[in-house]
Amino acid sequence: MDKDHIILMINEGLDSMDEEFRDEPYDIYFQPNEGQIYMSVSGMAYDGYDKEAYIIAKIENQEVVNWYI
Repeated sequence: MDKDHIILMINEGLDSMDEEFRDEPYDIYFQPNEGQIYMSVSGMAYDGYDKEAYIIAKIENQEVVNWYI
């Protein structure tokens, strides 16, 4: 999975949120068993269903500030 595809999925996730939450810092996890990303408020533990998930990025103000891949 390339970074452009990840950014596309992040933007789709942000677009589905209420506007007031979009600028929050989020940790982005990739869920390989589902082929999707999971957005968790930064600093909170991952609580998704895919136990194979791993962190791939951090976003703030709707921009990637750190890549972990």
